[in-house]
Amino acid sequence: MTCDAEERSADGNFFKAGDHLFAGGSAQTTERSHSLKHAVKLDPARPFAFDFTIRDLMPGDRLKISVWRYGSDLDGVLVAAADPVETFYHHANDFDDAEISGWKRLNLYATVPEILRQKELKVYVWNSGRSAVYFDDLRIQVTRQD
Repeated sequence: MTCDAEERSADGNFFKAGDHLFAGGSAQTTERSHSLKHAVKLDPARPFAFDFTIRDLMPGDRLKISVWRYGSDLDGVLVAAADPVETFYHHANDFDDAEISGWKRLNLYATVPEILRQKELKVYVWNSGRSAVYFDDLRIQVTRQD
């Protein structure tokens, strides 16, 4: 599934991607975008967005999550975490692809451990710094191992 930050729910609090809702719709901006017209702008007043919960995970499921980021390499982070975070927490702020426009793609790869059988995992982007960071085109892939 992909969320491009274009379509929001009627109340503006969520992004819509097909039947899926991603929190952080109020962070939508037209100041910058990787694709189409909109992206997410995060700053100290609004540090999180693209929150999405993956449900019914099975051990061995493989996650590939990516997002495009514009801004500080140190502050803009892609996260996948369980509750409590001590059971599972992975983040990515290194990029594997960069465009001349300044957008960089972050990738997070993980395999679901036994402790998360039938549990939930939250995916989100986080700006841990003081300057604005933009995110666009979040993509979540879950591959089930047979």
